[in-house]
Amino acid sequence: MVLHFKEAPPLLICLQEAFLRFHLTQYSGQDTSSFFSKKLTQYLRGWYLKSCELVNEDRILRMVFKKGEFTQTLISELIPKKPNCYLVDSQCSILVSLHPTIHTSYIPPKTLPPLLSLGSPEDTTSASVEAIYKHKELEAEFLKKRNTLVAELKNKLNKAQKAEAKFSEELEKALLWEQAHHEASLLQANLYKITKGLRQVSVNDWLKDNGEIILNLDPTLPPSEEVSKRFQKSKKLKKAIDPLSAQLKQAHQAVEKLSLMLEQVQQIETKQELESFCQIHEGLSKKIIKNKLAKKTLSLPYHEFVTQAGLKIWVGKNAHANDKLTFSYAHGSDYWLHARDVPGSHVILHLGKHLKPDEESLLDAIHAALFYSKAKERQEGEVCITQCKYVSRYKKNLPGKVQLSLQRIAYAKIDLERLKKLKENKLTNLS
Repeated sequence: MVLHFKEAPPLLICLQEAFLRFHLTQYSGQDTSSFFSKKLTQYLRGWYLKSCELVNEDRILRMVFKKGEFTQTLISELIPKKPNCYLVDSQCSILVSLHPTIHTSYIPPKTLPPLLSLGSPEDTTSASVEAIYKHKELEAEFLKKRNTLVAELKNKLNKAQKAEAKFSEELEKALLWEQAHHEASLLQANLYKITKGLRQVSVNDWLKDNGEIILNLDPTLPPSEEVSKRFQKSKKLKKAIDPLSAQLKQAHQAVEKLSLMLEQVQQIETKQELESFCQIHEGLSKKIIKNKLAKKTLSLPYHEFVTQAGLKIWVGKNAHANDKLTFSYAHGSDYWLHARDVPGSHVILHLGKHLKPDEESLLDAIHAALFYSKAKERQEGEVCITQCKYVSRYKKNLPGKVQLSLQRIAYAKIDLERLKKLKENKLTNLS
């Protein structure tokens, strides 16, 4: 994460467990891909840094930002195994966090012994720290790429070995075609002994000095069909020998090649060697060559707005999102709203530390409930208002359908000016 200031160098805050640190940097880029970065930009754009302090000497960085009479604090916990970053308001309510948390208010971690007491030089410059960690990051990136390639090769090798075993087993069966043909000939010569319904028959095998052998039969088949089926099977087995031999040879070659490649990759020690290997074996792992690792984007089930009083309004995106919003994200004390008797979104007025919403915030939520429903077409309607603790699912297989044990009804006409202001305070656009 890189914070950019108007008249100061960028500040890098790294919360990767292996590289926990913060320092000024020459890196001019900006991470806008993650949900946390987007939210942080939305909250802090236009604010100025008022103060910066280290809590417990060097484990927790607190940066206080100010705009007018309002303050927000960015708290970076550089703690091994559980690093996190929070943006909190003046009441310590969490506005957004890097990693999910069950708390709505910020709770400082237990006191830890300072790292500086271990003898770290206090005059270390940002440039030297950046250089050291840059080398570590490059090394970690190389190891990650190599391990990914090793895992990919192991996976391919495992598949090739399974294919080799499968073709080998099938070829062994195909090579028994002569035995199947001979048994069919024996049955044909003794057709007079067989009647439908028999499970086995005793015949004299001329290849074994006319010794008696027992052949199993299918009791559901007529004798002639039994013989015909066995001849067809022997013909099919014979025909499969050449293709199976070729497939077995190909699978064996693949196993040998992949085993050699795996051994070579495991011995690679530099980034240049790895890139050279990938270029030689182009197409083996394009994601390694292009260095494009898939990133999962966090998608919330709701749109988020902020009222003038600072309360959050969450609006569900669809039926499944409505269900998730009401029963997974909202708190029991939050206000729940929905346009009456028409399809529409669940609307949550998130109270946070507030005991009850102000009138203007409630009106904003009512407008959201009307606008994100079929009542939008009439520009007016009734809205059901209750608290989330009085909302329950109607049926498990009907997401978004709910029943209310307590409610009140409010009627409103859509005020376009109020709606316009509410849209201007939309924080997320993750539809």
